[in-house]
Amino acid sequence: MSEFWFNKLPDAIAKARSAVDPEGIAGYLLCALERRGRVTGMLFCDLSGGLRDGSPIQTGVIEDRAWVEDYELVIAADGVYVVAHRSHENGAMDPVVCWH
Repeated sequence: MSEFWFNKLPDAIAKARSAVDPEGIAGYLLCALERRGRVTGMLFCDLSGGLRDGSPIQTGVIEDRAWVEDYELVIAADGVYVVAHRSHENGAMDPVVCWH
């Protein structure tokens, strides 16, 4: 898996980036799933530069939420994440084949 990366952003991430200013955002989440006060998903546009696009992550404990342009911002102990797509939103993201 360490050799896998995306050549372009999935449409759901690109749309979220257009709607939500990246300043102060830790990253954008695809296939987000909330469980036990945290969110897991694939991270894109990691401002710290430590993770490649599409890396799986788990946020810190959720402290609050906000909304910008219909996008949920998860305010967690380790940063603010934009939920671009939730795992239950079938059809909201392109097939992997279209990402390359």
